[in-house]
Amino acid sequence: MDANSLPVKRFLQLPCGGIGVDTDTYFNDASTQTAARMATGSLIELATQVVENRVKNGFACIRPPGHHAERELAMGFCFFNNVAITAKVLQNKYPTQCAKIAIIDWDVHHGNGTQLSFEEDPNVLYLSLHRHDNGHFFPGTGSVTEVGREAGKGFTVNVPFSGDIMRDADYLAAWRAIVEPVLESFQPTFILVSAGFDAARGHANALGGYEISPELFGFMTKSLMNFANGKVVLALEGGYDLTSISQAAEQCVQALIGESDDAGRLSSAALETLPCLSAQETIQKVIAIHKGSWPLLSSKQASINTTEMQWRLQNP
Repeated sequence: MDANSLPVKRFLQLPCGGIGVDTDTYFNDASTQTAARMATGSLIELATQVVENRVKNGFACIRPPGHHAERELAMGFCFFNNVAITAKVLQNKYPTQCAKIAIIDWDVHHGNGTQLSFEEDPNVLYLSLHRHDNGHFFPGTGSVTEVGREAGKGFTVNVPFSGDIMRDADYLAAWRAIVEPVLESFQPTFILVSAGFDAARGHANALGGYEISPELFGFMTKSLMNFANGKVVLALEGGYDLTSISQAAEQCVQALIGESDDAGRLSSAALETLPCLSAQETIQKVIAIHKGSWPLLSSKQASINTTEMQWRLQNP
């Protein structure tokens, strides 16, 4: 096939001779479009069933992922933005039940496509925890100053970690100081999660490099179920180590089912370790920028330089 004959300008000839949309996103004529459509449609169907109370919650084990895909650009292994499209469908089809949608993105890479989709929408909260390295980690977006535009200003909340290798204690600090208070203030009626597992331990530095335990993903899932009457739908995003992905996904599914006390059970190290200084600095910056939009953040300053265990003892 001649790449020049393709209708989309961003298709290109890969070094291997195949056709792609960028140097790491391969397009297969025979299957890519079908797989991408199936992924998006599956997530829409699952979310619809949750909205209509046919199922309580759910996990969409889908491929390809979606959160890097923009309106007219496929990139980062993503073709259609599964979560963004699903959120749009829910807004249009269920304007009352899905009046306020929260999208939580814990993939180690920033979801540039999802952020762009809702940066002017005050009815969709986009909150991302990701590796940023001051803009030097793919895709380079998601700085703390990217907060949304126009009516949507303040409804994009980025927690862009830089410097150190992040571990459970660092994510826990961000969760209690930023994620939970923002969700408490926003009061979503539905939650979608871009559930990438490339922050899980076991990934090479170039693909993630963080040391998040499977149990922390279960913990975050359990926490989200305290909002939106438990209407939470997870959509698989990134992740490149099969063992890491399966262990983290299992924790999330166990949390959603609610039949195992082991789901989200954190280690002593996670509970008793202080967040690293670079994580504390990032969290402080996020609070400084967003406390005007989310006043509850101001009361969470004391939760940063402490352990999860100490915080729980002080806030039973």
